Amino acid sequence: MAFSAALALTDLNDFLGPSQECIKPVEYIEEPAEQKPGAAATEIRIDHFSNSYYEIGSAGPSTSESKKLKKAEITLNDCLACSGCVTSAESVLVSMQSHEEVYRYLADHPDVTPVLSISPQSVASLAAYHHITPAACFRKLKKAFKHALGFKLVFDTTFARHLSLLEGQQEFYEKSPSYKGKERVPTDLETAKSFPLLASACPGWICYAEKTHGELLPYISSVKSPQQVMGTLLKEWIAPQLGLTRDQIYHVSVMPCYDKKLEASRPDFATEDGNRDVDCVLTTGEVQRILDEKDIELADVDVTAEEGDNEYLPSSLQHLGSASGSYLHNAIQAAIQVYGPEDLPNLTLETRLVRGEDYSETILRLNNKIVFRGAKCYGFRNLQNVVRKVGREAGITVTKGVAGKAISKRGGMMRRPGRLNKVGTDSGTSTGTVTPEEPERGYDFIEVMACPSGCVNGGGQIAPPKHPLPVEVDREGMPIVPMDGEGELKMVADEHDGHRVLSGKEWVARVEEFYWRFGATKVPASAVLGVHNSLAEYVRQDSSQSVYTELAERIMGEMTSKAGDPQAERRRLLRTQYRAIASEEVNGLAVKW
Repeated sequence: MAFSAALALTDLNDFLGPSQECIKPVEYIEEPAEQKPGAAATEIRIDHFSNSYYEIGSAGPSTSESKKLKKAEITLNDCLACSGCVTSAESVLVSMQSHEEVYRYLADHPDVTPVLSISPQSVASLAAYHHITPAACFRKLKKAFKHALGFKLVFDTTFARHLSLLEGQQEFYEKSPSYKGKERVPTDLETAKSFPLLASACPGWICYAEKTHGELLPYISSVKSPQQVMGTLLKEWIAPQLGLTRDQIYHVSVMPCYDKKLEASRPDFATEDGNRDVDCVLTTGEVQRILDEKDIELADVDVTAEEGDNEYLPSSLQHLGSASGSYLHNAIQAAIQVYGPEDLPNLTLETRLVRGEDYSETILRLNNKIVFRGAKCYGFRNLQNVVRKVGREAGITVTKGVAGKAISKRGGMMRRPGRLNKVGTDSGTSTGTVTPEEPERGYDFIEVMACPSGCVNGGGQIAPPKHPLPVEVDREGMPIVPMDGEGELKMVADEHDGHRVLSGKEWVARVEEFYWRFGATKVPASAVLGVHNSLAEYVRQDSSQSVYTELAERIMGEMTSKAGDPQAERRRLLRTQYRAIASEEVNGLAVKW
């Protein structure tokens, strides 16, 4: 399997490649057998035609004593338990997470109910590739998968993301020392201590943290990603609606990232008998491969007679924030919601770039005093700087080991009570002047993604097409998506006018522009009476948001109503845990959880 296509999408070369030692030692358990006295040692013969291995007995290779040996296979669980590499899990031989596996499973299990869930980033990539609107792309994909492969239901994952974001706000209130429940705890800035909560939706980042920075795991959000929340909804709530058990549903998700295959294979997201919340993960590129193999031209799929949205979950939601899930935006909203009407006019928000668009900071001030500080960090190059910074702020040693150690007070790096560390000064990074009257506050929340440019540039997305595409450019020469007044794509009449092959960065910009046409609306924040303009998009009430929030809470109420402790059941359904991977002393390649 080839390496991530994302390497070709940008000029940034900050991916960590897999190690040549990415091998989990095979433990061979010898079957009990009687050894004949004086028997000669056996040999292994390789059949190059079938690529099979045979153990040859003492009588020679032509006898019936030859025994076919079982092949050693590397599975996704083995990859999760291997410390040989950090990410780029797509380079590992994956036998149970591919479109061929979908074909095989559906052919061998005609009685199962196949269900597909698609991420909005994948829809955006496919829509940009086929030059159709994202809404039309989703409807066409829905019909194609129902008719070509027999899927019963097709969803997009924005509703699951909405539920994940709601739970993320609750966790923010629980863990931030500036809040008690949903009540703000007034504190002097000099004695405030922030608790940096790091987003956990990126499996590449989680794999990296578990293998190299176990000391940071307490700071990582325990809320499940939208992919896994969708699996929970399908297996725990929709299955009973259909009169099915969870093992009668075959859930396939479409994601922009190969590492999502790793995430779905975690034992945490499966029952004791091995039934997973997400049975198989396909990348956006693999979906296009299915369309090519089935000879389906997506733009030509007729959806005029297509049914409306699914009756179980809404098909899309309106979200602001980032094209990688809006996790920082969600945390800022949580921080603002605790303030009353009397405080809102005194709140202001400031966003500043630290190192390009992939590393920025957002600061919330009340009467010019910092009350929230968050960051958006994409790409491993920026991520490693943030990891060191968080370690300093939290007073822990950030090493390549699996257990963090408190920094010695004698060393002068442990944060003393009543004092905040200055941040933003490592590796030449500067985030502004810090005055004695306003010491910098540590991070409260960080949106972390392993890929440069975030999820729209995931390793599983479609690579930039080699053929010219109809484009219009903005003042900076970047491509924009031409739309007419009704939101439909405008086609360029002259094929030579406005057509050209896009560069990698231009293609990523195009995909992100398509993303904001589906399941999200990136519009300028309009003024809201009584608040600063910088806060408008965070406090503006959207009627659809409240409707979907009520629906999400109703669904969770139904799922937890029969539990003895509904809150504990909600946490079981929507949260998980992460564990450091420790190397065994006997064998440096073998690892254990």
